[in-house]
Amino acid sequence: MLKDKINQRLLGVLLLLVLLYGFSGWIQSRSGASQVLSSSLVHFDTANINRIEIEKSGQQLVLSRAENGWKIRLDEQKEVPAVDDRIRSMMTSLMHLIPTRVAANDPAKWRDYQVDSSGTRIRLSEGSNPKADLVIGRGGMEGQTGFYTYVRPFDQNNVYVVENFSGSSVSTDANRFRNRIILSLTPDSVHQLTFDYPDEEGFTLFKTDSVWSVNGEVADSAAVANYLKELRRISGSEFVDLNQPSSNAEPDASLQIRGTEEVWIRIFGTTSEERILYSSQNPQNYFSDTAAIRTLFLTKKDEINHYVTTAAKHIRPGGRMMIGTFSTDGPQKCSGILIQQYSAESLSQLFSPAFDMIKCEYNDHTTPGGSLQNFVFCQFQRKNKTEDPWSH
Repeated sequence: MLKDKINQRLLGVLLLLVLLYGFSGWIQSRSGASQVLSSSLVHFDTANINRIEIEKSGQQLVLSRAENGWKIRLDEQKEVPAVDDRIRSMMTSLMHLIPTRVAANDPAKWRDYQVDSSGTRIRLSEGSNPKADLVIGRGGMEGQTGFYTYVRPFDQNNVYVVENFSGSSVSTDANRFRNRIILSLTPDSVHQLTFDYPDEEGFTLFKTDSVWSVNGEVADSAAVANYLKELRRISGSEFVDLNQPSSNAEPDASLQIRGTEEVWIRIFGTTSEERILYSSQNPQNYFSDTAAIRTLFLTKKDEINHYVTTAAKHIRPGGRMMIGTFSTDGPQKCSGILIQQYSAESLSQLFSPAFDMIKCEYNDHTTPGGSLQNFVFCQFQRKNKTEDPWSH
């Protein structure tokens, strides 16, 4: 008899514990209390996904995978190539959305976490089969270095907290997934740059035994080195997808870079004031970028003026310098490259802002092959006037 009573009490206690556990779970789910989770919110094979749709605030971005890589649909008629690695990176981050807790499960609270219509919805499909459908909400900081984002599976009420995931990686901005590179090179690998301006005089920078020359004249090596540093990596700021140049359009200017690879940069004019930039390193895209054009395209005048400026800055007032170059009666080419000729008057005029010409003379030089080359040599003195452009 006593044994039956004990068993009944134990059974009652066990039943009470079960009820308390169930009630506690119900209270937690109703209040959105913290729940520790270990499984990713979505499961898919990135190799099989061939369509991604991203929507936010009425804007939509459609990415589709073809045999030759991912494409971005700009409108019903036009698609442009995407950078495959950026799309794969985004998908990989989505595959690792492991929530740390449930923030809420009441639809009335979705707006607080921006996982309602104000959030970013992303759908991934394998053919006609949907594989993931998420709403990415707002994020925040946790401590000084940690961060988190609220995420809700589109067909669920639960709002999850996902740590170390940034919602900004999922964007409707098509440019985020496009190749923005105009030029990428290693400066030391470059040995020739040819600038062609149909309406002006072009010129060639050529390197021989680490010495740069401009159309046969010794160039300012420091200036060339600084210029090449600027070319290490140039990215475009704005794509041109409409009114692109035709295949037979003549460029307004071109730059040929020879090194480990040959690269062509071309500028095309339009009926408006816009100038369109093309690069053989990124032939599928055109850019409108004034800053990049100014960085890439020098004029011979730029290079010569830099040489004059350097001489003025490094020669003290009263100091002297001697310059020798091909005269107007000299050859037009040196080693097959067009060169700049000078007379005593034109050389004096070139340096006149900071130097006074003392004297000039012409001399013939006999080459090893027996031909004569006429040179002009001029001696200059640095001006003492404080008002000249380089006296400060």
